[in-house]
Amino acid sequence: MQNVSATLKGTGGVDFPRLFVIFARSAPTAVIFRRGPSEWVQLIRWNSAEDTFEFGQWFHGRIYERRCDLSPDGSLLIYFAQKINRRTLEDKEFTYAWTAVSKPPYLTAPALWPKGDCWAGGGSFENNGTIVLNHKPEKSTPHPNHKPKTLEVKLRPDVCGEDDPIYSERVERDGWRLKAAWEVEYLGYPDMYRTNQPEIRERSLPNGNLAIRLTRSISRLDYSELFDLSDQQQSILTPIVGASWVDWDQRGRLIIARQGKISVGELAGGGSIREQILIDLCGSKPAPTRSPKWAQSWYPSYSYAIAATLLAEPLAFTLAGAGRARAGRTAMTVSKCNRSAYRNSFSMLTWAILPLRRLLTEGWYSSSKSTNCA
Repeated sequence: MQNVSATLKGTGGVDFPRLFVIFARSAPTAVIFRRGPSEWVQLIRWNSAEDTFEFGQWFHGRIYERRCDLSPDGSLLIYFAQKINRRTLEDKEFTYAWTAVSKPPYLTAPALWPKGDCWAGGGSFENNGTIVLNHKPEKSTPHPNHKPKTLEVKLRPDVCGEDDPIYSERVERDGWRLKAAWEVEYLGYPDMYRTNQPEIRERSLPNGNLAIRLTRSISRLDYSELFDLSDQQQSILTPIVGASWVDWDQRGRLIIARQGKISVGELAGGGSIREQILIDLCGSKPAPTRSPKWAQSWYPSYSYAIAATLLAEPLAFTLAGAGRARAGRTAMTVSKCNRSAYRNSFSMLTWAILPLRRLLTEGWYSSSKSTNCA
């Protein structure tokens, strides 16, 4: 299935990369899914406060971006991926389709749930520490080497469909209000689906008169997403032709993803839209990218900070006590006070190491499935 409004299917035009954006709810962060060539996807992290972009990993396969979600603080991504070849079809451990949690802009998975098919899958973030997994109970067991150690996992009570209903629920949560419900009729093979009533949603600019209108429909297996900018005060509807995604960012700017570019739009005179390109992703090509250590484990930077906090004071006392003891031995006057200080500081160091050892071995580090251009 493809968004024919963005790909201009059948027109003979240039095949631009397809872009899809998810904004974090409580941080100036977004992720961009760049698809193209058709079997390649790159993940890009966008700092929308400074308009800087961090290029991440490529994936040779399919990521279902409408079944993905970003944590409110933008630090974690849940995504659903498929990779079909002879090796993955025979893989009973990871299977050819899985849901994973990663740290953008990387796809390496500290947490992963093998799926084995492409029905449902993916999930959403209830908050920074809780995900809702779109798997049935019999397919909700995480891989033994990729457990969600720091996340609470809830299961959807009504797992069904493909992109919907999970996609519709996410956009509703993010402020896209339903204006007209989707009415679709199944006609059987080969005609498949026909739309009798398109779904219409609107997302208004906070404290403003502008709203983005999204109209969704499906014909056979091709879906269409049309975007318009509505000036509610002047009753003007301006089409945004060929856009693959349009939204308001955290700063209230109109963001347009179209023909491989991310732009900021502004309503100009006569109902036209003036655009300024932030980044052009047309020239990107698949290349191996290895994820850094911090993206391969559960919050290792936090564990290092905790380690430093736990060890700093007792270690200082231990070294100070040892220094005093050596000075005392040199003068042949090792006092009872020096020996007591040394023993006490060594005891503090021991009790600091014990919880640290448990922290590092039981809950804070996890090996991760890598997707380095594989």
